[in-house]
Amino acid sequence: MSQKTMVAAIDLGTNTFQLLIAAPSENGDFEVVKRLSEAVFLAEDGSERIGDAPFARAQAALTKFKTTLDSYPITQLKIVGTAALRKAENTKELVNWATQTLGLQIDIISGIREAELIYNGARLCANMKAGEKYLLFDIGGGSIEFIICDNEQIFWAQSFPIGMMVLQARFWQSDPILYEDEELLYAFLRETLQPLFDNLARHKISGVIDTFGKFDEMMGLRKTDTHFAFISAEEFDNLYKQLRYSTLADRMAMDMIKPVLKKIIIVPLLIWQFMFDAFAITRLQTVDYALKEGLADELLRQANE
Repeated sequence: MSQKTMVAAIDLGTNTFQLLIAAPSENGDFEVVKRLSEAVFLAEDGSERIGDAPFARAQAALTKFKTTLDSYPITQLKIVGTAALRKAENTKELVNWATQTLGLQIDIISGIREAELIYNGARLCANMKAGEKYLLFDIGGGSIEFIICDNEQIFWAQSFPIGMMVLQARFWQSDPILYEDEELLYAFLRETLQPLFDNLARHKISGVIDTFGKFDEMMGLRKTDTHFAFISAEEFDNLYKQLRYSTLADRMAMDMIKPVLKKIIIVPLLIWQFMFDAFAITRLQTVDYALKEGLADELLRQANE
């Protein structure tokens, strides 16, 4: 593989579009050349159709990415669309616009393919012991992927179309969310995730890993020399109590929460609370790498073949 190899992976998610430009490193991993993230909130007006405002934000983000891509000697590029673009009736309009206007080819991938790429990325940095199984999950805007795996393979995976924006639209009727709506959300998760519970009964897991990577940052737990951190049940409970009954006005005044998350952080918080309770977790591992890192690593490996 030439030292000039440089790949670009673009993840078109429901809430954010993310660009990663990477090059091979001496240790066999990859070196991050450039990262960009643009908030688009494709499901702002519902998941059936991308509204005019989010459509315009998507176009602006892709245009910015194209300008960035043109500034680097990219040898391979892959753009993948996930949950929102799988469902929206006008996805083809955005795909065609990107091709005709920017010369960018977008591949709308299945939920299983999304799970595979998430796993490929997470295992690059997760603290996984050889021979032990883990439950890996990725909370997106339009879907949540659950993966039972070890550090070498996937044993079971499924993508559930119940991402944070889907759950927020269905269960968040007031600010702060009512106790009754929180309980309805938990009941919905218990019913919807029955395939997960069934498969966990067949696989003994040693730990749970999440790719959301936001709560550990809020608590100041992120290690500077690694891409993972552990959060204990007690540490998370303290954060839960701090945020659960907050209003949007409260969160707008909280410096620890990134601006893009202030309106949507409560549903991921409740999903984490559900995970801690449902699986009696004493600590949860959170990692930085997910889909785009998995895709970049795949592109670099293909270039090396």
